[in-house]
Amino acid sequence: MGYRHYLAKIKKEKVLHLQDMSYEAFMNTYGDKDIYEELMVPGPYDLPYTKRIHELGKYVDMDIINTLKGDTPKSLFNDLELIKDYDEYDLYLVEKEGLIGSIDLYQEKVRKNYENMFKFTEEDQFRYGKDADLSSKHERFFEDRIDMWSRKYVMDTDESNPYNICHALDYEYQIFNLLHILKMINWEDEQLIIYGF
Repeated sequence: MGYRHYLAKIKKEKVLHLQDMSYEAFMNTYGDKDIYEELMVPGPYDLPYTKRIHELGKYVDMDIINTLKGDTPKSLFNDLELIKDYDEYDLYLVEKEGLIGSIDLYQEKVRKNYENMFKFTEEDQFRYGKDADLSSKHERFFEDRIDMWSRKYVMDTDESNPYNICHALDYEYQIFNLLHILKMINWEDEQLIIYGF
C-alpha cells in the first residue's frame, strides 16, 4: 500500500490533555503491547481522541505536507520521548492557515497542469510515444478522466464521514475535499492533525 498521509481531527481540550502527559503516563494509559508483551506507542491511526477524516494520498508533494504543518511545525505532544517515538509518522498539528495555504498550493498546481495541456514537451514525447503529438496528450487526459469517473469509489457516499466528498486524489478534487474540511471543522473547539504511515 505504501506510505500515505492523512488528516484527522481532535478536540482542542484533548490536545491540551495529551500535551500535558508524560511519556510514562501516556504509555501506561494508551500504550499497546507488541508480540513480546513489551509496551509500544499506538500507531497514529489509533491515537486516543482522534478521528481520521481524509486521506491525502500516497504521492503527496512535500510542499503540500510542509504547508499543512506550517512554518514552525508543532507536535501533538510536548514530551520529547513521545515526539521522538512518533517522528516516523510525520505527526503534527495543522492550523487553519496551513490548510488554507495547502488549498492555494493545490490551486496553483491545477492551473499549471491545465496550462501544460497546451504544450507538448520532450518529456511528453517520451511518455506518450515517438509518434505522439499534442492531441495524443489530450486524448490520454480524457481517457484517464473517463476511467476515473467510471469507477464507483470516486464519489464518497459514506454518510459516516461527512468530511470527505470524493475519493479521487487528483489536485482538483483534493481542493474540494480540503475546502469542505475547512468549512466543516469547528476551529474554536477542534484541531486538525496530519500523520503518515
